[in-house]
Amino acid sequence: KATSLLMVGMASAVALKLRFWNIGVDGQVWLGAIAATGIAVHNIGPDGGRLWLMAVCAIGAGALWIGIPVFLRLRLGVNEVISTLMLSYVAFLLAQHFLYGSWRDPTTSFPVTETFDPATEQLARVGFGHLHSGIWIAIGSAVLVAYLMFFSRFGFYLTTVGLNPRGAKAAGLPVVLVIVSATLIAGGLCGLAGFVVVAGQEYRLTQYVAHGF
Repeated sequence: KATSLLMVGMASAVALKLRFWNIGVDGQVWLGAIAATGIAVHNIGPDGGRLWLMAVCAIGAGALWIGIPVFLRLRLGVNEVISTLMLSYVAFLLAQHFLYGSWRDPTTSFPVTETFDPATEQLARVGFGHLHSGIWIAIGSAVLVAYLMFFSRFGFYLTTVGLNPRGAKAAGLPVVLVIVSATLIAGGLCGLAGFVVVAGQEYRLTQYVAHGF
């Protein structure tokens, strides 16, 4: 659980640095979990690369989901607190649509999907207990986010736009590009957390993937 919480925490940190209040991380986690599960359920892609494909699609789905409130804020001035929060409910209901529909496990009729293939769709165990290889994804993500936020020009832009977007725009900084890039990174990290939950913790999509993140 700490592995996925670490990625969600980093996603929140990136967005909050920009003063973007991403209250809907649950929704982005749900979308990542749904996208990863879709790849597994339909056996899309080669066996050897299916985990990678699940991760990439989860990142894209999480980024896409946060992209909606970003667009609403930049073009229509809609407060992201409301839009991100409301989209979490939409994401949860989308998961219910699949779990009570075409993805329901036919052997039990419970609202869960079939268990992922251990060889091609599950993250490997690391050592003893419940630790899995998703920990390396989380640590790698942490290193990348730390570099972007504290040691790169992008991090400087992020801080400047967060503190004073009008001043940053007057100084010639690409304000819109920074906002879009940072929020998509945040959504992608949440989507990746959803992949880690279904591939390393639950081994399938359930109704309890992303409650309370």
